[in-house]
Amino acid sequence: QAGGAVWGALAGLVRMGLPSLLPQPGEDAPTQRWLLVDQDGLLLADSRIAPPQRSETVASPDAAAAPAAERVQTALGVSDAQWAALSSSSTANADSQQWGHLMVTRVGLPLPRWQVVAVRDLSTRLLGLQRLTPWQWLALVATAVAVALALLGALWWLSRPLVGLLRQGTRRRAEAPALRPLAAPVQPGGRMPDSVVPVPPLAVPEGLSPLVLDEASHLREHWQALEQELHRSQQQAGSLEAAVVQLLEAMPGGAVWEQGEVLLYVSRRAAALLGRDAKSLQGVHLHQLLHNQSGLRQWIARATGSLASFGHVRGEVPWKLQPGLTRWLQVQGQAMQLPALGNLWLLDDAKVLRQQRRLARWQDAHDAGTGLPNQYTLQMQLQSWCAAPPTEPQGQGLLWLDVDYFTALNATAGRAAGDEVLRQVAWLLQREQGAHGLAARVGADAFVLWLHAADTEAAVQTLAWRLCAAVQEWAPHYAGQRFVLGLSVGWLWTDAADLDADQLLRTAEAACREAKRSGQGRAVQARLPDVLRQ
Repeated sequence: QAGGAVWGALAGLVRMGLPSLLPQPGEDAPTQRWLLVDQDGLLLADSRIAPPQRSETVASPDAAAAPAAERVQTALGVSDAQWAALSSSSTANADSQQWGHLMVTRVGLPLPRWQVVAVRDLSTRLLGLQRLTPWQWLALVATAVAVALALLGALWWLSRPLVGLLRQGTRRRAEAPALRPLAAPVQPGGRMPDSVVPVPPLAVPEGLSPLVLDEASHLREHWQALEQELHRSQQQAGSLEAAVVQLLEAMPGGAVWEQGEVLLYVSRRAAALLGRDAKSLQGVHLHQLLHNQSGLRQWIARATGSLASFGHVRGEVPWKLQPGLTRWLQVQGQAMQLPALGNLWLLDDAKVLRQQRRLARWQDAHDAGTGLPNQYTLQMQLQSWCAAPPTEPQGQGLLWLDVDYFTALNATAGRAAGDEVLRQVAWLLQREQGAHGLAARVGADAFVLWLHAADTEAAVQTLAWRLCAAVQEWAPHYAGQRFVLGLSVGWLWTDAADLDADQLLRTAEAACREAKRSGQGRAVQARLPDVLRQ
């Protein structure tokens, strides 16, 4: 205007478009306020203040004089710091901040550095409750009360049977006489205490209902049956523990019965290996006896996983003897079957074995991962036996074994999991080789079991299928995932003399490949006509 008052700004000056920068106005336009501010923070226009009417006459200089402009901080009721955080000297920008119940959006205009400020009152937008009339409020409250009453009625209807049972039980307890204890608890060891007095026959009070009498008699019979069962179970537990202790003492090496990493019983030979008294070791935690060194807890975790997955674990562990003394013992762990719960640990001195492993000739003849003889050692011994067979013909069995699904497990669970599976297969073969056999590792997941004196062909066939079933029963878990394993076996048996060792191995390997092609997890007999003489 001629007096200097601003009527408005041309929308064409905003090149980026106000609709893309400012929030869209809703239906409740009275809750929104629009301001026009200059670069100094002076309020140029306010949507709540109507602009002056256009006049056809030219205003005089005195009439054109406008009052001092109001600052935007005063209009919004904010501090200078709050406005400075929202305002900016840049023109092509936009910013929004919430000050209490007000949402303030500021947009800069290109010329002449004016700013458009949109103010929205958020206090009246909550759920649109400001639009509800008193009758609508009344209907909303009535609906909530009706729903609550309906829920309470449904709960009452569903709880009627339970209330009836509770009332019936209370009534019967009030009518029944007080029952004294029938017997004292059984002492440990299965012996009944001397203070136990036989319970006299149940006295029948006069006027007692037949229903209550039947229930009391039934309760008495069940109580006596439970006492007898407890007495028998304690006797069985005592006899079972005595049998396990006798078995542990009869073992040639040291034996330890452990449950939950707590030693329940230690044999005399095991106590001698540990340099302690057997009674002092009972109830001791396993961690207190193992030497504290790096990797020990990892071995215990691996041993626990192997017992759960394979039922067996083997390794060499340092044990504490006395303060400052340590002894390496060879440990074989076996999960005990019901009814004797826990784990069985067989201990043996590992000094000689550790010394042998340090020799170069032992390392050249054995596999480093499993400790079994390698393929070169197997071929040398097999050739030596075939070149000089015994004077009396003896049957011999040869089994070529290949682990099924090993490549998938090794790629998915890692090499550590694959190495553990190979060690378990090695232990399985060493357990079956006996005193006159040899187990060797001849490939990544291939093994050979050679039996010097196999009695019959049926015995070798039974052994091959038993090995397949043993591996299929394993349930290894790695990284929370369960893996399925199998074993393919090619086997042969012969009692002929003057045999070719290399041809025996090739024939058994070919039978193993046939077992894999025919479905895996099975044993296939090798064809012997071309194997006998060179």
